[in-house]
Amino acid sequence: MKQSQAQKEQARAREEEQNRLLNERIQLDTSRKAQKASQAIQDEAQRKRQEALSSLQDGELETRELMLDTPISVDGYDGAWRSWVLFEGKKEPLWTSYTAEADGGDVEYVKASLPTICVKVVDFSAPFYSTPQGRKRVDAVAVEVARLREVNCENIVRIYGVKRDKSPKGWERLIVLTEKVEGGKVKSWLPREGFGEELARVSYTLFQER
Repeated sequence: MKQSQAQKEQARAREEEQNRLLNERIQLDTSRKAQKASQAIQDEAQRKRQEALSSLQDGELETRELMLDTPISVDGYDGAWRSWVLFEGKKEPLWTSYTAEADGGDVEYVKASLPTICVKVVDFSAPFYSTPQGRKRVDAVAVEVARLREVNCENIVRIYGVKRDKSPKGWERLIVLTEKVEGGKVKSWLPREGFGEELARVSYTLFQER
């Protein structure tokens, strides 16, 4: 009788262990299937993103939200803003121009009280700018443009900020925030010689043609 009871307990223990192992295997299989499904979703999302990126041209943005490293203030408005929402988008020879409005977020602003500026996106897509020398050239341009923030003259388009960035395709990128000028034609603030490798110096002319 004692031996029979011991055999029953051993059989019950073996059965419980088998059930435990089976449950672990089921859970592992379920987890692996969930991981595969999640990976498949991520791969599909990445594939669609790569397709979208492949169609982007120089100066085009993957998102119409621009977050600056530091807030900027705009003449005639109280406050400073880091987040901007971009609209439109006009391709020009050296850059793509956008209209940007400050993102008021949860603050109760009257829409008319939010500043509107111009954002110029310059992509340095030439292979030269992927080299150390090319990146230094872009850095030099960024520094010189940043210095122009100190210039405040009636006949000069005001620069509010400059952001060094990378395009979705990995190109070197400059984002320049300027005063929005109604009417007239704004001359290039970029080097007159363009961005070619023969550029010898950085020269800017932000004068507005009246």
